[in-house]
Amino acid sequence: MIKYKLDQAHPYYQDVVPKTYNLLQAKYPLARLREVNIYEPEDNDTSMAVALSGGIIQLNGYWFCRNPDYLQDAAKRDIYVPAGDTFIGWHGEMTKEPEHVLVHEFFHILAQNIQDWEQWAVWAWEYATARPELAPTGYALAEPTEMWAEAMAARELGFKFGLLDSLESFLNSRLK
Repeated sequence: MIKYKLDQAHPYYQDVVPKTYNLLQAKYPLARLREVNIYEPEDNDTSMAVALSGGIIQLNGYWFCRNPDYLQDAAKRDIYVPAGDTFIGWHGEMTKEPEHVLVHEFFHILAQNIQDWEQWAVWAWEYATARPELAPTGYALAEPTEMWAEAMAARELGFKFGLLDSLESFLNSRLK
């Protein structure tokens, strides 16, 4: 049973966050998400959320205590970043919030409980940093942990990307 501490969140998020995480937890019981709460950010903390060890996701009050339009509008600003000789979407096609960030953080939690996830993530990150067009998003190129979460989010939300087949292969060997 996931514990939700969302009293400070905007009413929209008080509804959508549990619905999203209850569905994901049922689909991926190996994740063992235990708690979701709101944290009060430091002055310049505009990160959206953080996944902590022990199955805890903290959502940033900067975003999740405001009207949902605020986060959605931010997701559509400055969305392209340079990657080698090209530009790539920072979050690719995943600009619908909070859907993207909730799913992304959930897959950080799954990584805490899936064997050898780092093997795939490091391989995919190294491969895609030389070929950015294969990455699910620009953010996935930041580091292997973000490659994992962005690739899993893209897969879950139905977006195609160049490394999807290799991710499917990896998951078929671990989640069966």
